[in-house]
Amino acid sequence: MQKNKRFLNNPSPKKEDMIFVSVNGKEVPKEGYEEIRDEDGNLRGKGNFKNGVRSGFWQFIYPNGKIDQSGYYGSDGKRLSINYYGDTWDYYREDGTKIEVHIEELSDEKSFFKDLFEEFRNEIAEDIFKQDD
Repeated sequence: MQKNKRFLNNPSPKKEDMIFVSVNGKEVPKEGYEEIRDEDGNLRGKGNFKNGVRSGFWQFIYPNGKIDQSGYYGSDGKRLSINYYGDTWDYYREDGTKIEVHIEELSDEKSFFKDLFEEFRNEIAEDIFKQDD
C-alpha cells in the first residue's frame, strides 16, 4: 500500500527564518543568486534566494570541488524532502559517486533503522546548511 504523497512545506516562510539585507537603508528580504565560499574563497554552495529564504535548486560542494549534495528548497525555505513523499535531494561521496539509498523501500520491520537514518541525515543537513552571520 502506497502512502499518499504530500508536501510538508508551507506556502511562505516564517519571518524568523528569513534573511534580510539592507538596500538604501531599508531592510528587505534577500533575493537572487548567491555563491557560498569558504575562508579560502573556494565555492561551497550555490543557489537562489527568494523572499529571504533559499528557494529552488541548490548545490553544495566538497572542499575538493566535487558535488556533496544537490536538491530543492520550497518557497518557505525548508528543504523539499524526506518523510512523506520522497527526497528531492541527491547525496554524493567525496569521490563524486552518488549515494543510492532508497529508504522508502525498507520494510516496516526495519522502520527503526529507517527513522534513525532519516534523523541522522536531517541533523547533518541542518549543520551543513547553517549560515554564518
